[in-house]
Amino acid sequence: MRSKRQDDGQAGRKGGRTQRPRPKPDTRRPDPRSKVGRAGKISRASKKPRTSSDTRRPDPRSKVGRNVPRTPERAKSAGVVAYRETTKGRLFLLLNYPQGHWDFVKGHVEEGETDMQAAVREAREETGITDLVFKDGFKRTVKYTFYIPGGRAVHKSVVFFLARTQTAKVVISDEHRGYSWDTMDAAIKKATFENARKVLEHARDYMDKAAAAERGSSELKSDRPTMR
Repeated sequence: MRSKRQDDGQAGRKGGRTQRPRPKPDTRRPDPRSKVGRAGKISRASKKPRTSSDTRRPDPRSKVGRNVPRTPERAKSAGVVAYRETTKGRLFLLLNYPQGHWDFVKGHVEEGETDMQAAVREAREETGITDLVFKDGFKRTVKYTFYIPGGRAVHKSVVFFLARTQTAKVVISDEHRGYSWDTMDAAIKKATFENARKVLEHARDYMDKAAAAERGSSELKSDRPTMR
């Protein structure tokens, strides 16, 4: 009888070397909810140091940097409240701008100009008036903010003077659509903006006080005894 060891040896010689079957690769996808292995692997992107030359676009959904205030621009203009004495009383000049509003003569103060010089130049360019006589002591400044395309704010200040003219015929520039001479009450109603109406009210108060002071001076002179 053959022993079991001999049978096994012959089977090994006949079949050659016994090969173990290769294990099949694991094709199962990892569970995305699992935390195993997350900290063990380092992604290629994380290996690269982030420098200032990173050109990646920021996430448009991010709110970082949205509320960073931008420095507002500043602008300065000068204008004149022009009026003339008539048989109907004082008449004040208003210009009709292309945007549709009614306002005074005014314009940007150029480099090297004083506020009054700018007002004189703007009156000449916009109306043809060249005989302005300015009233001492009247100077009003209005300030407001408007926005230019892109959302940038512009803080603007406008200095207004009060001046008398004898020019009735106005030659407007192509920057305006028309003009009118109005009484104080009519001008206050016609002026589009509240700050223009306030300037007119200040002008009325100034002229009323000046007239009262002039009457008081005349009465004082008339009360003085005449010397013989």
